[in-house]
Amino acid sequence: MVDDDNGKLDFDRVILPWKQADFYEALAEAQSELGEGVIIVEGHSRRVVYTNAAFSKMFGYERAEILALGSVYNLVSPENLSELTARGALRMVRAQIPDHYEAGGVRKDGSQLQVEISVKTIDGADSYAVALVRDISERKKREHAFTAAYKVIEDLYHQAPCGYHSVDKNGTFVYVNDTLLKWLGYTRDEVIGKLTIANIVPQEAREGVKKFFEEFVKTCTSSDLETQMLRKDGSHFPVLVKTTAATDSEGHFVMSRTMTIDTTQQKKSLEESRDFQESQKRFFAAFKEMQGALESFKS
Repeated sequence: MVDDDNGKLDFDRVILPWKQADFYEALAEAQSELGEGVIIVEGHSRRVVYTNAAFSKMFGYERAEILALGSVYNLVSPENLSELTARGALRMVRAQIPDHYEAGGVRKDGSQLQVEISVKTIDGADSYAVALVRDISERKKREHAFTAAYKVIEDLYHQAPCGYHSVDKNGTFVYVNDTLLKWLGYTRDEVIGKLTIANIVPQEAREGVKKFFEEFVKTCTSSDLETQMLRKDGSHFPVLVKTTAATDSEGHFVMSRTMTIDTTQQKKSLEESRDFQESQKRFFAAFKEMQGALESFKS
């Protein structure tokens, strides 16, 4: 039965005809079926006066064992004990503190778990706190695993031996790795949302890079480009740029995914190889001339 005005349960007509204790017991057991722990704590002593089956199972106790523990703080991990004790004291003086938080708990066997808690205070002749408790240990493990994996990926991105960056359709930087920042001599704050690709190529290369980028945005086709990059100090160095496009669901360009390879050493090695080849040519040419001279001398 609901109230016609606001859709809320008509407590007086529906609940009061029952024994209220039976109603609340049924509600707590319904929560238990969903794996939600329910606990009621006496305000001043912090003594546990009620627990449902799910809460007892969560902490590895029988109900009677939890009720015999005395203070609820016997179920709290040492790392969170001072924080929860302070919360309990503030709640008793009606201080405005969050009703929803996370904490560490200790099971009967000594193992720890992470729980999510929602607390409400019941005022009367005595004050009681009613808490809904959910075991979030597995969720926390997944979060920690995700965080660890993210840190590995982040490290690979930022410490890669090549430069990585992404620009939007206007050519403005949205991401850049530490390697490319180091090569260019900029800080991240100087680049993200402020510089465009035109700012990091020499004047003589800008027109070619502009045409390359416009075609890339239009076609979203993976492309390579050999060009020069301009450092903050005005010097420049040769690079090979390899880029692919990140697109939306309709195939429109969102941002680039660009890898930059510093080809300074390769260019230097190529020049050295060319110089060596030229030296060889000059040597053999001189050797031929010498052979010819020797033949003439013999005759």
